[in-house]
Amino acid sequence: MGPDVPPFLVECRPGTQLRSPSSPMRSALAALARQTVVYGLSGVILPFVGLITLPIFARYFSPAKYGVIEIATVTSALVYVFIDLGLAAGSQRSYFDYTDEQETQRRGVIKTAVLTSFTIACAVASIFVALASPIGDALFKSRNYTTVVVLVGITLPFTVVMQLSREVMRLTFRPWHYFVSATMSGVIAAGVGVVAVLSLKSDVAGVFWGLLFGSALAAAYGVTAVHRSLSGRVSRPELRTMLAYGIPLMPTALAGWGLVFLDRFLLGGLGNLAAVGQYAVANRVVSVLLFAVTAFSLAFSPYILSLYSEDRELELQTRAQVLSYLAIALTGVGVALSVFAREIIALVAPSYGSAYESVALLSFGTIAFGLGTVAMTGISFVRATHWFAIYTIIAVAVNLLVNLVLIPPFGQVGAAAATAVAYALLAVLYYRKAQQLYPTPFETARVLRTTGLGALVMPIGLIAIHPAGLGVAVHAAAIAAFVLLLRPLGIIGAREWDALREVFANRAAALTGTRA
Repeated sequence: MGPDVPPFLVECRPGTQLRSPSSPMRSALAALARQTVVYGLSGVILPFVGLITLPIFARYFSPAKYGVIEIATVTSALVYVFIDLGLAAGSQRSYFDYTDEQETQRRGVIKTAVLTSFTIACAVASIFVALASPIGDALFKSRNYTTVVVLVGITLPFTVVMQLSREVMRLTFRPWHYFVSATMSGVIAAGVGVVAVLSLKSDVAGVFWGLLFGSALAAAYGVTAVHRSLSGRVSRPELRTMLAYGIPLMPTALAGWGLVFLDRFLLGGLGNLAAVGQYAVANRVVSVLLFAVTAFSLAFSPYILSLYSEDRELELQTRAQVLSYLAIALTGVGVALSVFAREIIALVAPSYGSAYESVALLSFGTIAFGLGTVAMTGISFVRATHWFAIYTIIAVAVNLLVNLVLIPPFGQVGAAAATAVAYALLAVLYYRKAQQLYPTPFETARVLRTTGLGALVMPIGLIAIHPAGLGVAVHAAAIAAFVLLLRPLGIIGAREWDALREVFANRAAALTGTRA
């Protein structure tokens, strides 16, 4: 059979018969699905490790010191964009300019890209080491963190080798090597970091000692795993070709960085490191929702592309329903995180008493980001991808403006509001353009009712209710109200409501050992 489609989607088109893909197509899709799962797991390892270590570091570091960690991390991400120079994308494009029989040329492409980026990274690392004090003063308004700056710089060359070796693993279809590399870097970074902070008393620098060791060992593993692909000769013509392809992509990469990380810099500059630390913890809590978005995106893309290639009418109906159900699922998770934000943070990071204030807005922004991944699909279908760059740059500009206006009076809450506004704007722009280029029968009113209901319930988590037991009861009642209102507001139909009740009944039966 073709991709699994829920029965109610097939029924919405009487007489529809799915065409079964050929055996080679099934094999290709199965291979793609397996690789998607592996790469998806690899992509969430480091963020997941960050979430796991949150209770440890949050109890040990003050909000200001956690802010140092956040600023140093986003600085490293920014510097990496310039070190890369688009060579990761350029090397992928040039690699497939050659056939499997032209292995020598392919190896030359990889060797040229890796050696060039590594050389640039070493030069940048030397600058970080030589100017550690003034860089620390500029980033942290203090010269007490020069060791952190040095460690960030030294880690850069290892990060380049680690990341580019993973790109080679992708190009040569070795997803499990990729998974091992990602797991190794994440687990070692966490393990060494925790030991350095708690046992060796390395303070904030201990976290970056962990990242250094994790990146170095993952880089060593990567070189070992792909050493044959690194045996080519450096080629200046290939370098020019890759740079011509990759450098024009840098504005988009920088805009993407700005959309995700710019608020930390502005919050540190217009506010203080303690506010950055509070904001970082709020983002860690919301990362649970981001994991869901990431997992969905990795599964959705190959599925919807395969359906598009088989039956475009069915793809339209399916994608329209998917947006509605995704809105319900993400908003439900966002409501739970927002309503119980105070309790969650009191449990995992009790010293970060104001972090809960940003969770609802950050959750709303993440929901908008997730919905945008579906809304934008029509743009991809017609290959008008330049709109992605244009709209991302617009969203970054709006994000910058709103941050500048709201951070001075509202601090981290202003930064969270700017994030929510930027992602909501991006989703709307994607939706509008996609509907112009490739109209889809989305249930827009249904999606708006869902997110609107969530927006009304989420702020309940901001209300301080005493005693704590009463607060938990009220918050649980708020979530129950959200679920119960889905039916009368027409967000979930009668058949869907019955199916939802059956799911809960089956879950309850499984827990109690009885039959539903």
